[in-house]
Amino acid sequence: MFIRDIQAQDQAIYMQMSKDFYHSDATLFAMTDEQLQATLQKALQNSPFLRLVIIEEEQKTVGYGLLAFYWSNEAGGMVTQLEEFYVLPEYRGKQLGSQFLNWLIDSYRDQTARFRLEICSSNVGAKKLYEKYGFSTLDYIQMIKDMQ
Repeated sequence: MFIRDIQAQDQAIYMQMSKDFYHSDATLFAMTDEQLQATLQKALQNSPFLRLVIIEEEQKTVGYGLLAFYWSNEAGGMVTQLEEFYVLPEYRGKQLGSQFLNWLIDSYRDQTARFRLEICSSNVGAKKLYEKYGFSTLDYIQMIKDMQ
């Protein structure tokens, strides 16, 4: 597996994969093309708050990961949040999730006080993978207020 930062020429494949992600049982919300484009543009501008990476296998794009970075008083430092992780259906079950998590933890362990992610309760396979890597379920409810 090869992981690299997204580039402008990846726009079409990223848009398709992210639409697939947001039409799956991995999410609770739908996304507009405008929202996906805004994320892509911030990533292409090297925002310090997010990183969008492309996952390749045998020189073919097979997935992506979206990372967000923020400070947490509770964690006592920076948090690296895995906002989105997607692998094309035909490449699932080939240990790419494990390889990606190894890359994520190895790449950010020295600058991260906490790794965080969210999953839907129906996404049992993802929960099992993340628990294997030491992630645990939090016992509280998250609330949101969208401003747009």
